[in-house]
Amino acid sequence: MKTWDVIKRSTLLLFVQQAMFVLTPLVIVYSAINCWIAVFCIALSIAVVLVWGIFDIRLALFVPVINRLKTKEKKVVLTFDDGPSDCTEAILSTLEQEDIRAVFFFTGKNAAEHPDIVRRAIQSGHSVGVHTQNHLLKFPFSGLKKVEKEISDSIVTLERITGQKISLFRPPFGVTNPVIAKVIRDLRLSTIGWTVRSLDTKTKNGEYLLKRISSRMSAGAIILLHDIPVTTGILQDLIAEIRKKGYRFEKI
Repeated sequence: MKTWDVIKRSTLLLFVQQAMFVLTPLVIVYSAINCWIAVFCIALSIAVVLVWGIFDIRLALFVPVINRLKTKEKKVVLTFDDGPSDCTEAILSTLEQEDIRAVFFFTGKNAAEHPDIVRRAIQSGHSVGVHTQNHLLKFPFSGLKKVEKEISDSIVTLERITGQKISLFRPPFGVTNPVIAKVIRDLRLSTIGWTVRSLDTKTKNGEYLLKRISSRMSAGAIILLHDIPVTTGILQDLIAEIRKKGYRFEKI
């Protein structure tokens, strides 16, 4: 497909999606005022799906998302977000000891502060993807130029450190919308979601995390973890539990 055709298609899709965001609330209000029950219910259903699609990456409403491996075999993928951090080297050591390859979604800012850790991850055979430059809370609500800069800057940072082309992306907080989707398409990135959300950023209870994650295993599952102390502390036990259930580890 010609480049101009791709641009036209992505721009048109962005326009349609944004129009739905603007028009749906207006239709809801207008139909409620005029007692158009059927129209109101349809518009409200569309609004619910749009909001759900924004905050749940597994729905893949705005952009194709890899939420699990396409396999019926007992294989799973470990992914780690938000690094490199003070915990990343310990995580890498555990993975090396267990002969496991994983996927790390680094922020550009942290990667620039810890380039040796990024290089170690690459040298150990792990996959590396981007998680924006600064992981800003306002990122999901930013305009097109800001979103593009956050993602592009992180790609430049990681490619400079690794010497490799970066093609994997995980959006902060798992949030997608028409603007983020357009940038992802334009930069030709593969968006990686997850099957199992560990909630390791919500609790320091390692035993709870072990039970939560290991009980949710399924063929091709992608597991969301973070480069933080509680995850570092349970990682070896988690690997043992997953292996006990007969699963093997893959990377993307």
